[in-house]
Amino acid sequence: MLTSPLSAVTLGALLEQEQQGLAQLLILLPREQTALTEGNIDEVSNCAAEKAVLMDCLNKIVGQRTDCIKSAGFGADPASMTRLFATHKDLAKVCYRLWSQVLASWQQAHKEHQLNETIAQIRLKQTERSLNVLHQAAGAPSGYGSDGRLQPPPTSRTVVQVR
Repeated sequence: MLTSPLSAVTLGALLEQEQQGLAQLLILLPREQTALTEGNIDEVSNCAAEKAVLMDCLNKIVGQRTDCIKSAGFGADPASMTRLFATHKDLAKVCYRLWSQVLASWQQAHKEHQLNETIAQIRLKQTERSLNVLHQAAGAPSGYGSDGRLQPPPTSRTVVQVR
């Protein structure tokens, strides 16, 4: 048995809270993805606000879990958790399944977040290209060059010459 304040009940409760928060995040990220894909800025903003609150809550839970595990003399990284469960079978019986779910959920959330970042970057590039086209049509500078300076609009070309 553990002689530190770490118990299966405490660790299990923290892992359960973390998994519940991650489940909410895994519902939110596809919503954000749809909003990004559709260009629904209001929904992107709503998702970002919800995600900020959710991530703050998850960070607090992870901090509590980390403190709890460190109080038993273990690190909070996956390898240390494996050693903790190998050393303390009472914890493993109650918490290993939850820990596995938490790890899988964090990995899935990371993948979803990366996909959303990619979609946002694609949308940004499309918007920049659209703005450049509009600026060129209006005769405004077409954007910034690699040196950071405004590029002049393209020179006009004669399309048809009338005699």
